[in-house]
Amino acid sequence: MEFPIIIRKYERRDRLSVRQIACDTADKGEPLENFFSDRYIAADLITKYYTDYNKEFLWVAEYNGEVIGYLTGCINDKHYTWIMITNILPYVIFIAFFRGVFLDIKTWKLLKAIIMTFSKRVFTMSEDNYLFSQKDYPAHLHINLKNGYRGQNIGRGLVDKFIDQLRAKGIKGVYASVREDNTFGCNFFEHLGFRILAKHSLVLSNKNGLYYTITYGKQIL
Repeated sequence: MEFPIIIRKYERRDRLSVRQIACDTADKGEPLENFFSDRYIAADLITKYYTDYNKEFLWVAEYNGEVIGYLTGCINDKHYTWIMITNILPYVIFIAFFRGVFLDIKTWKLLKAIIMTFSKRVFTMSEDNYLFSQKDYPAHLHINLKNGYRGQNIGRGLVDKFIDQLRAKGIKGVYASVREDNTFGCNFFEHLGFRILAKHSLVLSNKNGLYYTITYGKQIL
């Protein structure tokens, strides 16, 4: 007997599952350990804002009592940035010292890659690095599914739930960012009617060469 896939609002009991899926799929669907060693710290950076400060826009997909995917959403980037800077980042940095994160070579490689990515985006001017108006696209989303559950319209169901929320609140548009080499992710958003808004340079700590992040957007109203 097949169990139905249920898409529902996030509940507190889902927190550990969301954090685990985030770490299991952090590197283009592959585990976080490809580029960073501490799952606790990474899970806080990736999911804490949504699970602890913005639960209203967090959706999960459940199969046979198990969370198999999630969508984290936000309708106010300024609020996201404020909470990250004032609450989450100071806490994460403090805890990271005690967990020995800064003694790990992977951490320093990742920090170097982040700095190089930022410098390329600031100092490299090209037609690829164009900006989009966040007045037109004030909301953002991030979506992750466990391996083995992709390509089954589960992601579409999660996105539809979030877009219904945005439409009800009068939000004009939503955007999401995907690595250019993540073919599945790019195709997913294109099939949902998202269009390319921007393309930015990306330096990866565990891979050679220059990659790109594509920002996709969709108008709601």
